[in-house]
Amino acid sequence: MKTNNLLLPHYFQKIGWGLFIFSFIFFGASLYAFNKLELFDQNYSRYGTMILYLLLIFSALFVAFAKEKIEDELIQNIRFTSIVITAYISFSIFMIVWIFYAINHAFRFTTFYLDLRLVNPVTMFMLYVVIFRTRLFISKRGLKNEE
Repeated sequence: MKTNNLLLPHYFQKIGWGLFIFSFIFFGASLYAFNKLELFDQNYSRYGTMILYLLLIFSALFVAFAKEKIEDELIQNIRFTSIVITAYISFSIFMIVWIFYAINHAFRFTTFYLDLRLVNPVTMFMLYVVIFRTRLFISKRGLKNEE
């Protein structure tokens, strides 16, 4: 029985890593240039930042949902469990951030700064990639030891 696989082809993974490295370097460089060096007006920084942020999201999507060279049942199982673990961790982080936000808002702590940008798509995609790659590495190392 043929299943409908919604994963991207393997070459998207290489494109995604290239875009991610490019956008991550330029994102950091633009933040440094706009904030520290003050080369440009601060009003123009948001457009470049938005474009680089969108590139980060697309590159993370390409890396996270591209097929491996050999996509078998073991890798599909690792992929599924990694998605579940990422969902649990992301939901936990989201709830903790919102609980701190509610406490901050209720008691009007002005010195407590809460950055809600911790919970964003790039963080979730990269968390998934880290979990999936480490589980895949551990699994492949375990298979080599059995041989």
